[in-house]
Amino acid sequence: MTEDDRRSGRLVELLAPLRVASFQPVHAVYYRNTTLAARIACFIDFLAESWPAPGGD
Repeated sequence: MTEDDRRSGRLVELLAPLRVASFQPVHAVYYRNTTLAARIACFIDFLAESWPAPGGD
């Protein structure tokens, strides 16, 4: 969505010196008793596979 703008220099990172290399927990909250949209289920699966588990497991 922003790739062209970043490549051309129209969109730049302003706070790069303040970036912290620490991980914050991310929670996917949803109702279990309802049908989960396929795009949401796919996104949750992506997060679970892409990011390390808490504690580095």
